[in-house]
Amino acid sequence: MKIDDLSITLFAWKDIPPHSYLGRGPFDPAGKPKRDGELALVTIRTDEGIEGHSFLGMGASIAAQPLLRMLKPIVMGRDPLAREQLYQEMLERRLVVQPWVVGAVDVALWDLAGKAAGEPIHRLLGTYREKLPAYASSEQQPSVEAYVEQALSYQGDGWQGYKIHPFRVWRDDMRICKAVRDAVGEGFPLMLDSTWGYDYPSALRVGKLIEQADRGTRLRVVRGPARRPGHLQLHEATPAAPHPDPGDRVSRRLVRLVRALDLQPGHGPPAR
Repeated sequence: MKIDDLSITLFAWKDIPPHSYLGRGPFDPAGKPKRDGELALVTIRTDEGIEGHSFLGMGASIAAQPLLRMLKPIVMGRDPLAREQLYQEMLERRLVVQPWVVGAVDVALWDLAGKAAGEPIHRLLGTYREKLPAYASSEQQPSVEAYVEQALSYQGDGWQGYKIHPFRVWRDDMRICKAVRDAVGEGFPLMLDSTWGYDYPSALRVGKLIEQADRGTRLRVVRGPARRPGHLQLHEATPAAPHPDPGDRVSRRLVRLVRALDLQPGHGPPAR
C-alpha cells in the first residue's frame, strides 16, 4: 500500500457565534471577534482506495501552501503505515512548517491506519479506556448570573463538569466560582481557565481562595499566570494549580494524560 495523493479542501465557516474567552483582563486584544473563518480538511489517499482525514484548523489557507509544497513530497509514494518515519522526516521541516501543520498530516495517517486495520485508533495506540467523560466549556458570559444559568443548564443536560472562562479580574472571578459552586452543589466538577489572564500575585490569590472555599469539591485552576516562571512558582505555592508540562512530555504521555473531552456546545462548524 502506497500513498498516491494528499489534498486539502478549504471551506468557509460563516456566521460564527460571537464569543470571547479573554474577558476583561490586561491581555485583551483590540478589535471585535471575527464572525467568519476558514477550516480545511486534509485527505491522504492510497493506491488501495483507503483515505485518512484530519482538520487543519483555523488559518488553514495560510498553512495549506507550505503543507503542499514542503510535506506532500515527503509522503507521496511512501508506505502510510510508516507513520513514525514519515513524522520524523516531516518534523525536520519545522523551521519552515509549523508543528501543528505536521500534526495534521500525522493525524490523517493515524486515521488511515485505523481504517486499514478495521480498528479504532485507540486500539492501535494500546487501549487504556474506551470512553471519556465530556465537560462543557463556557465562553465569557456577560454576568455572574449568566454563568450560573449556563452551568445549571449543562448540568441538567447530563454534562460531567463545567469549565469557567471568567472575566480575568480575580476578585470578580472568585464571585463567579462561588456563585456557580453554590448553584451546582458539591461533587460536580468545576474548572477555572483564566486563559493566562493573571499575573503571579493574582494567580496565587485565586489558588489559595479556591483551596479554602472549594476544598474537596473538585474545582481546579487549569491555567495560571501568563509566563512560565510564574506558573512554576504558583505550582509550588498551591496544589490547586497544575504543573506546566511542556508539550513534548504531554505528547509522549497522551493516552495517560487525556482525562476528559473539552467541548463548547453549539459552537462547532456546521455539519457537512
